[in-house]
Amino acid sequence: MQSGAGLGMFNRHQQSLEDGHRTAERLFEALGVSSLDEARQVPAAELLAAAEALPVPPESGREGDWSMMVNWVPCVDGRFITDQYARTIARGEQNEVEILLGNTTGEFMETDADGTLLPAGEVGNLKLIAEWIRSGRKAPYYYRFDVAMPGDDAGAFHSSELWFSFGTLATCWRPFVG
Repeated sequence: MQSGAGLGMFNRHQQSLEDGHRTAERLFEALGVSSLDEARQVPAAELLAAAEALPVPPESGREGDWSMMVNWVPCVDGRFITDQYARTIARGEQNEVEILLGNTTGEFMETDADGTLLPAGEVGNLKLIAEWIRSGRKAPYYYRFDVAMPGDDAGAFHSSELWFSFGTLATCWRPFVG
């Protein structure tokens, strides 16, 4: 699991089914469509652009947050996602599977209540690991990617491990030295 697999930042605000419907209605309005069939005819690039541009709803109380993290989060729909997964893990109801999760060192930095800068992705992953073990499951495999990428001062940023994970380092534009 990559990109926010842990407990915290990315699942702190899962939507209800009703919230998900309201988000879809706002997206349909932005696209100028009135049905799912019409939405399916929208070119993918146009759909993505509209989804990225969809503003944070004023009633969310989250103005200033990244709109993608407000609008496009998992939805507890009662069928595919039946509960917040933190509660599922706490009850020990998750499937008995081995998992691998991890993060980069500079990924998703957040300021804590006391002003301390924290790596929210890593903190969330470590919380997930602790809960997973506490629920009686086998300890997950964990990685922490800490390769400072050459070419600028971005460090080990979100997604920088993907070239290594998928064996595509040769396609990376960054100036690696052999």
